[in-house]
Amino acid sequence: MSRARVLFLAHLLPWPLEGGGQIKSYHVLKILAQAYDVTMLALIRSESERANIGPLEPLCAGGVRVVSLARGKSRDLKVAATTMFTGKSFLIERDSVPEMQALVVAELTANSYSAVHVDHLQMASYVPRNIHGARVVLDQHNVEHRIPKRIAETPGSSPKNLAMRAFASLEWKRMRAFERDSIRRADLTLVVSDEDRQILQGLAGENSGKIVTVPIGVD
Repeated sequence: MSRARVLFLAHLLPWPLEGGGQIKSYHVLKILAQAYDVTMLALIRSESERANIGPLEPLCAGGVRVVSLARGKSRDLKVAATTMFTGKSFLIERDSVPEMQALVVAELTANSYSAVHVDHLQMASYVPRNIHGARVVLDQHNVEHRIPKRIAETPGSSPKNLAMRAFASLEWKRMRAFERDSIRRADLTLVVSDEDRQILQGLAGENSGKIVTVPIGVD
C-alpha cells in the first residue's frame, strides 16, 4: 500500500542544525518521514545552501526543491515602501517569491497530497486559497506578531529608535491580521507552548479548538 503524501513548505532549509528553528523543523520532518512520503519545497538565501539539500533527501521521498530568496537593503526598502500603501505585512511580503508560489501550485496540481505542512507563518502566503483535498497544518514556531510588537513598545528616543518603533507599530498589527487569517484557514495549528496557544486562540475564531500545543522535544 502506498503511503500518504505530505508537502512540507520550509521557510528555512532545516540543515545544518545551527539554529533553534532549523533543529525544530528537522525533527518534525524526521518524524513525518516515518509515516508519510514527504516532498519539501524550501526557500534559500544563498546558492551555497544548495549543498545542504543532501542530508535532507533521505527524509524526503518526494524530493527536495529550493527557491532563492533575495534579501538585501534595496529589496527591503522597496517592499517597505509598497506595504506602506497596501496595508500588507512587510515581514510577509519581504519573503514572497513568485517562483515559489508557482512551484507550490504546480506541485498541488500534479500530485495528490493528504496535507500541506506550513513550517513558519511566512509560508502560509504560498498556500492557495482554493486548495482542495489536502489539509493545511500551520506550524507556528512563535506568535509572530509579538516580535514587532515588542519593538514598538521598546523605550528609546533616538531618531533611529523612533523610526523603528513607528514602523513596528504598523507592522505588528498587519502581521497579526495575517496571522489571524492564516490560523482561520488552517485545519490545524501547532504551537510550542500553552501560552502561545492561549494567545492565538483569541485570534482563531471558530478554529480556536484546532490549536494544539506540541512542545519542542529533545532526543
